[in-house]
Amino acid sequence: MHPFHSVAMNIKAVALDIDGTITTKNRRVPPESVEAIQKLEEAEIPVILASGNVLPVAYGLGQYLGATGPIVAENGGVVFYRREIEILQDNGTALEAYERIKNMKGVERLFTDRWRISEVGLKKGPDIEGIKERLKSLPVSVVTTGYAIHIMDGRMNKMRGIERGAELLGIKTGEILAIGDSHNDMEMLEGCGMSGVPASASDEVKMVANIVSDREYYEGFLDILERAGLIQAERSKENKGFITQLQ
Repeated sequence: MHPFHSVAMNIKAVALDIDGTITTKNRRVPPESVEAIQKLEEAEIPVILASGNVLPVAYGLGQYLGATGPIVAENGGVVFYRREIEILQDNGTALEAYERIKNMKGVERLFTDRWRISEVGLKKGPDIEGIKERLKSLPVSVVTTGYAIHIMDGRMNKMRGIERGAELLGIKTGEILAIGDSHNDMEMLEGCGMSGVPASASDEVKMVANIVSDREYYEGFLDILERAGLIQAERSKENKGFITQLQ
């Protein structure tokens, strides 16, 4: 018996970061990830997408993936489930913070910020430590993901959104397997009953996970599901991907 098999029997939902977790390094969603998510759903294990991206992007992806769990967008600031949107935190504090740094070199808001309602997202590039220093008197968090910089209310994180998602599903957070790869996933990885990260995650993020895969990006995601006892994953003969089968 796989050492995680008995734990997997208690997993009632899987919470997934998107970029760098179920994708390739270049943010492409491979068919192996799609298949794994659909297999989970077929086994009545709802998939919760938990992203730093805006709700329209996460919602659209969830529709095409067939993920039926709540959508946790904007790092926990927005939760969507069954046609209902809940805003857990407005972006007032984040906008105040942005006003203090908008003239710094390299600071540029993301294209998707036109739809962002609970935080401010910036393109990669500016001096992170300089931003944090300028904003240290404000109750905000500045989090980098490798793909963007997020400025949010200091009380907000993905775990808050996951907690609300668990309530909507009628389950406990201890019954959720969380998989992520970046600093904005850390509270979610620590707060759920079980957690995993791919080899491409930072050392700091790896320290809070139960399962650390030796495979990167989406291959790590599939490996974690296998090690958690949720799927069987075998590498193809060409060693280019996985063939997945639910346990």
